[in-house]
Amino acid sequence: MPVCSSDNGSYYIATKALMHKANQERYIFNKCSSCHTVFLTNPVKEEVLDTYYTDNYLPYKGAAAWGKYSSFVARSQQTLDCKRVQLVARYLKSKKAFTILDVGCGNPSFLNLALQKLNAKGTGIDFSDNGWKNTKFDK
Repeated sequence: MPVCSSDNGSYYIATKALMHKANQERYIFNKCSSCHTVFLTNPVKEEVLDTYYTDNYLPYKGAAAWGKYSSFVARSQQTLDCKRVQLVARYLKSKKAFTILDVGCGNPSFLNLALQKLNAKGTGIDFSDNGWKNTKFDK
């Protein structure tokens, strides 16, 4: 459901679970024509989320899990985080402080960067703390 609670949305994209080849279900995203939120129309049931996001979920493990490719993965994550922060900045109407809620933040590197760069306060939530275990983030 979009942020604005409108039911005025249309098909945006469909995809399979990229890191879970055994699951062939297609996930369908719609885009709200009012607030432009992209949302999942057939979300995964809460009781099976832990089968997707185990302790071995690579994004939780961070760049080091990629061995000799770790520097490439770290740079890619930094680039992605910067692009996401720039996207949020484009939609800011003023330089006043605001609050970000990052739902499903996993490893909250984006949230941490946004707090540093955008005069923001924020909270990241996830159903697991595996993404930030043993990691120190600014508060």
